[in-house]
Amino acid sequence: TGDFRGRSSRQEFWAYYSVFFFLSSVLTLLLLVWFVFFILTLVTNLSLGVRRLHDIGKSGWLQLWIWLIVAVPWVIFFIYMLSMGSDEPEGERLDSLGPEEDRIVRDFKDELIDEGEAQIRLEALIYQHRKAMSDGFGKGEYSQEIYDQKHKFYDSKIQQGISSGAEPSWKIILSFGVALFLFSVSVGVYWIVLMARDGEKRTNKYGQNPKAIYDR
Repeated sequence: TGDFRGRSSRQEFWAYYSVFFFLSSVLTLLLLVWFVFFILTLVTNLSLGVRRLHDIGKSGWLQLWIWLIVAVPWVIFFIYMLSMGSDEPEGERLDSLGPEEDRIVRDFKDELIDEGEAQIRLEALIYQHRKAMSDGFGKGEYSQEIYDQKHKFYDSKIQQGISSGAEPSWKIILSFGVALFLFSVSVGVYWIVLMARDGEKRTNKYGQNPKAIYDR
């Protein structure tokens, strides 16, 4: 149960986890068996699909295209998911200017403002920091070296922009994933309907009608 209060005895703990580990092992074994079965029957599945397409007068290459239009978008989607945030290593990210920049990034991430407005707000914030730094330099609070380093840092912040500091919107990612799933389902339905069609009664370029051959 989901009761987090109280205590559990050693017997209760191991009674549950013994069943859990057993079922996990069985499911893992079944998954491995299914994978081996899938590999062993792959050629048969493909060849049968090609012959079924031939029976309805379609090229066997159609099966390949159907697999590709479903698989390629999913591969691209998963690669993008795995590479999120890896385009710019954490060590190369520029330090935040403080709570003000964090607020801008958060508003942009939550889609409260668009990228253009976020960039304008960021540049205005950088201008304020430049002005404060110049005033401090005029009062002798900063050395020339620190002054130059700060200027280079602010220039880099502007070049980096706001988008690099914000994670991709999960709303967009989720919407794309749902759309991709629905697209895959629609292609699957099309494949089922295609495979359920009756074959051509006449002899076509792929051979004789198998029904005629079986009726002999």
